[in-house]
Amino acid sequence: MHEPIVDLELWDAAHAVLSGNRNQRAGRTRSNEPALLRGLILTGTGAAMTPHHTKKGNRRYCYYVSMDVIQKRPTAKLRGPQRRPAAMVEEAVIGEIRRLLRAPDVIARTARALKKERSDLDEGTVTATFTQFEDL
Repeated sequence: MHEPIVDLELWDAAHAVLSGNRNQRAGRTRSNEPALLRGLILTGTGAAMTPHHTKKGNRRYCYYVSMDVIQKRPTAKLRGPQRRPAAMVEEAVIGEIRRLLRAPDVIARTARALKKERSDLDEGTVTATFTQFEDL
């Protein structure tokens, strides 16, 4: 008889995970992977784009792919890009958020809305907070 490679406690824990629902296990794994735009971007056909990744060696490539592609729908009806690098899409969205947060009308409307709930906040405070977006 030889020494066990894996201790019994670890063996039992691994088998408890494996015996569970495969879809729930996959869902927990996906929920640990941040995707800024999960469920928020659509293709030209109205299909949601969902986050995916590929590994090549030690590198991981993240992208958004259309549900049309995932569900293998006929490509003749597809319009526009079906895959996009996640970094490119997320940078474009963050850039647009930055632009909006610097817009004077957005700052003024936000300050007015906040004034109703927090009388201690003035437009200067809101402006200063919005300009600190980069710190987030």
